[in-house]
Amino acid sequence: MTTAAATAFFVALVLVALLIQDLPWFRAPIRSALGEVRGHKAQGGETGDTYRMIIEFADETGHDHIFIDGMHHNMPWLPKDAIVEVFYPAGRPDLARSQTPTQRRRLYLSLVLLPSLWAQLQPALRPPG
Repeated sequence: MTTAAATAFFVALVLVALLIQDLPWFRAPIRSALGEVRGHKAQGGETGDTYRMIIEFADETGHDHIFIDGMHHNMPWLPKDAIVEVFYPAGRPDLARSQTPTQRRRLYLSLVLLPSLWAQLQPALRPPG
């Protein structure tokens, strides 16, 4: 298997995994709500701590939910009590995220374009000879 084929296969696997994870997002209308940052969860790593926001919001029925954002930052991104918009599929506030649907589309687009970019870079990366 060539390097380009292996890269395309890996990207296809990642896309399938993301699509499976995002199925509820495709099946229901997207709801948004304003949430409040309640704090940050620190996670240590080899290169230092990363922080994720702990966000509380009320869904369309008025029930309160708390979730830990999936986006890691190298410092607390927003201060405590800051207002942030959260998105979730209708009826599934347990799947809330602060990442906008447009940001998620950009992720899919970049993964689709990755194999062609890799193919363009291959000749430049080969050693001469």
